[in-house]
Amino acid sequence: MPTLLITRFPYQSQLGGEEIHTVNLAKGLIKKGWKIILWTSCAILKEEFNKNHILHTIYYIPNFPKPPVSKFSLITFTLLSPFIFLYFVFKYFQILKTNNYELKTIYMMSLGEKLLLTPIIKLYSLFPIPYSRIVWIEHARIGKWLTSNPWKIVYKFWSRFVKIICVSKQSTKYLSWAHNVIDIPNGINLKEFNSPQPLSSKKKGRFKIATIARLSEDKGIDYLIKAVSNIK
Repeated sequence: MPTLLITRFPYQSQLGGEEIHTVNLAKGLIKKGWKIILWTSCAILKEEFNKNHILHTIYYIPNFPKPPVSKFSLITFTLLSPFIFLYFVFKYFQILKTNNYELKTIYMMSLGEKLLLTPIIKLYSLFPIPYSRIVWIEHARIGKWLTSNPWKIVYKFWSRFVKIICVSKQSTKYLSWAHNVIDIPNGINLKEFNSPQPLSSKKKGRFKIATIARLSEDKGIDYLIKAVSNIK
């Protein structure tokens, strides 16, 4: 049975597109005969896996150090990186041993494990252990948290040995300096949705715009409103 190890040690635990995408991916692979292992500090993702009956092994580690994506977490992650590295060494070996040293693919979601777990997996591949493919998913918008990050040079080096999957072509442009970057847009299961009712307006020349997203600054709804106000 092919096995996928999903790792997720986020800056904050929340339910968004990245978590929903991961749950749907796991459900789809289970139907194809895969075994899914979740190794995470994300309480929300753990809850979603249990709620959706993705009942393979879950290694839940609460209060894990945050990845270096803010000024404070950059300092704490850097100071704690030797201890995080050692934890990854022993815990990954335990997961390997429990699964008979057969992990077909490692699917990494957060920056911390991309930086410190990737070299450990490559190190273990030097031993008589079946080779594991490493996939980095970049779902969030690429910003200064990565492009101006002192750990960027480490990210760039280890990207030579992995496949980086972005969910849009725009994200691949922001990662033009990295290696092995491709885009695979998120898929949508149309069977989960009913046919939408048309949006209409009684007043001629009026139109309606709808959005399905959280109303936060990074979604850019304010830009949409400003753009619409300029349309005659």
